[in-house]
Amino acid sequence: MRDIRIHPLHFAFGAFRKTWAGIDSILRLSWFPVLLVAVAVHLLTPGTPVTGDTGMPPDGVLRLAVLAVAGLMVQAMIAVAWHRTMLAGFDPSRVRIYVRFGFREFLYGIIAVFLAIIVFMGLYVVTGMVAALLAATFGVSGPLGQVVAFLIGMVPAILIVARSSLVLPSIAVGQGADLIRSWQVTRGYGAQISATLILVCLPLVVVSIVLIHLSGMFVERGLGGFVGLVVNYVNMIVNIVMMCFVVTALNLFFAELHRDKADEEPQA
Repeated sequence: MRDIRIHPLHFAFGAFRKTWAGIDSILRLSWFPVLLVAVAVHLLTPGTPVTGDTGMPPDGVLRLAVLAVAGLMVQAMIAVAWHRTMLAGFDPSRVRIYVRFGFREFLYGIIAVFLAIIVFMGLYVVTGMVAALLAATFGVSGPLGQVVAFLIGMVPAILIVARSSLVLPSIAVGQGADLIRSWQVTRGYGAQISATLILVCLPLVVVSIVLIHLSGMFVERGLGGFVGLVVNYVNMIVNIVMMCFVVTALNLFFAELHRDKADEEPQA
């Protein structure tokens, strides 16, 4: 067994470097499906009713659901393609328009949402419950109570997601959704993987906040529907690229840890 040292900063910078080096491939894979979603968002985003009410139209929830599913499908499709590019020899330069959504992409999207729900539960549900319990039972509140509640709720959630995350590249390269395998190969590396994913996700959060602010500025200026479509399209492309930073980090972990397990297996 090789002595693997996972340094979060090293893997995070490696993810940024490799993603930026493959930016042309990511854009080649994403430009058309993202354009379809951007047009759909432009056409289907619910507005105010003709009657002048300020509420959402009757079919507004359905439209938002359709747009959310479409966005998830595109993200899963591009993520799977980028996994295959780095791990399975897929060559994006051979395609002009990439549209491929099958069971693999569907399963990838479902599990990605499930992992996101775990983080959400740790961040909001568990943390809030623990904070209320500490205040009611022990009288602990304020900054100390918030820190304790965060650690109890969020840290285990992040560790669970980190230990489970290698199931995503496994699905992408056709090795199945083996969650047990993911936990086996990440044994002893949960904290390092968690720290790396946090470092990689920080720019994504910052860029998302900036894009929301800039989009709001364009909307307030009332520059017309076409400009709004272009802004949405650019926002989505940038978000796809930022997502690929996380995908690249998972690829680096997958290649490193699975190679170690393969070295341990007896040769036929």
